[in-house]
Amino acid sequence: MRVRIAVSYNQKSGKTIPAYHCRHAPEGCESRLSTFATYLVEAGSQYGVDPWLMAAMAFKESGFNPFALGSLGEMGILQINPERRDAVNVRFIRDEWYRRRCRKEPGACQREVIHHAAQLLSRANERCERDLKDALGMYNTGRCGGNITYSKRILAERDELLKAAGVLPGEPVTIAAGG
Repeated sequence: MRVRIAVSYNQKSGKTIPAYHCRHAPEGCESRLSTFATYLVEAGSQYGVDPWLMAAMAFKESGFNPFALGSLGEMGILQINPERRDAVNVRFIRDEWYRRRCRKEPGACQREVIHHAAQLLSRANERCERDLKDALGMYNTGRCGGNITYSKRILAERDELLKAAGVLPGEPVTIAAGG
C-alpha cells in the first residue's frame, strides 16, 4: 500500500514521499497503513471478502485518507454514504465530534468503517449471485451491476496492489496484516 500512496519520489534519497494525510498521521504513515492492513485482513476474514480488493477500493475511493469527503458526503477510507439507512450504525459516519477526535487516534477510527464496508460488499456479493463485478457495482450504486466502470477500475487497482506486493494475478495470495 505504501508504494501506491506515494505522491512523489526523492531521487537523492531514493525514498517515496507519501500523501500529506499519511505523512502527517499522528502515529506515522507506516503505522497507519499497517493498522489499515490489519483492519482489512480482519474484516476480510470475518465477512469472506478479499482484503486486497478492499484495499483497492480504499485506494480508489479515498487514497487511504480517512478524512476524505466524497461529493455526496461519503466518509472514511471506504467512503460510506451517510444517507444509507445502515450508516447510522457507524459512529465515524454519524458523529462529527467523534470524527474530530479520531484525527488524533491511531488508525483514525477506521476499523468500524472497514468492517461496515466489508459487510456491505459481502451482502452485495450474495445478492448479485456471487458476480464480483456486479457486487462492486452494487457497493458503488446500490444495484447489482451498477457502475461497470467503477468495477473495472477496482479490479485493475487490485491487480496493481498485488503486483506491488510481488504477487502475480492468478497466483494464490497469502494474506499478511503488515500490508
